[in-house]
Amino acid sequence: MRLFRNPYSVRRSGQQEYIKGHATAPFTTIANVMLDVQTVNPNNMEAPAEGYRTSKRIKAFGDFMFQADDQTTETPGDLLWYAGEWYRCISSVYKEHTIVHHCRSDFASVPSTESGPILEPPQEGRRRRESE
Repeated sequence: MRLFRNPYSVRRSGQQEYIKGHATAPFTTIANVMLDVQTVNPNNMEAPAEGYRTSKRIKAFGDFMFQADDQTTETPGDLLWYAGEWYRCISSVYKEHTIVHHCRSDFASVPSTESGPILEPPQEGRRRRESE
């Protein structure tokens, strides 16, 4: 069922490595992932075990299975571009026992203190100057 789905950009990281004491990871951008994205009411949020302390949370429904943070492999969770900012996947579960058969993924906003090329806005939707 694709009634409420819209295209979104997703960034997926590879395994982190440390260069001169700073963590870095290669990433790929996946464009046009069809999702139903909804904001989470702060009254309905629970404190996650992952330790994300943010009031900005979203949830997404669709066929795309996101990768959540994995501390054992030191791989950051997928990023979802929503309403002009990045949100990091903290959980993604396939719901096969429903009529719709879909994935439900939960996200927390990326803190403004984080930086790096992976957090630059996606290119689609931007106009390029003719000189570029």
